[in-house]
Amino acid sequence: MADFKNQHFVQRAYLDGFAASSLPAKWKSVPATWVLHKKSGVIRLRSTEKTASRSYYYSFRDKSGGMNPLIEKWFHPVENEFLKIRQHIRDHIEEINLRGTASDLDPRYRRLLAEYVYIHMIRVPSMFDEIKRQAANFQAEVAARHGMLIDENDAQVLALRNNDPNGAIPRDEHC
Repeated sequence: MADFKNQHFVQRAYLDGFAASSLPAKWKSVPATWVLHKKSGVIRLRSTEKTASRSYYYSFRDKSGGMNPLIEKWFHPVENEFLKIRQHIRDHIEEINLRGTASDLDPRYRRLLAEYVYIHMIRVPSMFDEIKRQAANFQAEVAARHGMLIDENDAQVLALRNNDPNGAIPRDEHC
């Protein structure tokens, strides 16, 4: 079973395309790219595995208390299809350039590309944190309307309602 702890908000396969080609010896075995540390302003090498990702970022706690990676699993098929489409375009780039348009791209490919773009619009931290905050507010509103109580000690609920996207799940300080 795949480990879904490290969840990327920029697809790792996309990041690998920006991997540095000449690296110090300790980085030769892993794809790495240059990243900016937001707080210090320092630019340094970081493995693409740990770049633009957060632990359990798209996961939520299920009734048993475990982390459910349902959203992350939803991204995978679209991302994998995108990689196939990207390769198809690369393989046929001369033909596409001769036509001067990609409008006659297979309708299935156009739909998958549209889904891929949509996913990347909603999966970035600024958008996804807002979605989680709105969901927590909605949960509280529904609970109040039905006389149900929300566990006010639940760190994630409190964090989301207070617009603290860090919540109980640790965040990475890098892009």
